[in-house]
Amino acid sequence: MKQEDSILHKQDNTRAILNRLAKANGHLASIRRMVEEGRDSAEILTQLSAVRAALGSTGRLIFREEMEKALDEAIRTGNYEQVERLHEALGRLIK
Repeated sequence: MKQEDSILHKQDNTRAILNRLAKANGHLASIRRMVEEGRDSAEILTQLSAVRAALGSTGRLIFREEMEKALDEAIRTGNYEQVERLHEALGRLIK
């Protein structure tokens, strides 16, 4: 991957991450209003599920970017320390 491709890839991922976080934030605001208004628990739980899904997809995207960097460095340099960091990051993601 050329450096300019890598920069564009990172910018696209940053936009996607920010969009997903904004979506989760919007759902949280909606949940807060629903609780304040005394709305039905089923509706609130549906929104909570949407927040979890948005955060999960954000975490997977961040992990994928980290995985690509770690594997690229390991292949280029033969230094597998980044792969160990990747393993630790995966542990945090699926915790």
